[in-house]
Amino acid sequence: MEVRILILLSFSAKDPKRKTLAKELEEEENILKRCVEKLKLVEASRVALVSQLKEALHEQVSYTLVFNIFSILLSFRLFLTVSFNCLWIFVLGI
Repeated sequence: MEVRILILLSFSAKDPKRKTLAKELEEEENILKRCVEKLKLVEASRVALVSQLKEALHEQVSYTLVFNIFSILLSFRLFLTVSFNCLWIFVLGI
């Protein structure tokens, strides 16, 4: 694009090629501006997605932690129940 600008500047003001090249450069500039805007939107979407994924990961870790604690508590309760029953059997001599 820089080369084309230099070529454009080398043409005389009345050269018909100058007008055509200027129009092409304007079109390219507009395309580039639209691409930049689209890239900004994509980047904003990416940032939002990463944020949502981080939040979901934290929730998953929290759920996993709660589930593991609950499982441990259930296992401990079962252990205490069995131990208590064994103690009664021993005490009562059944």
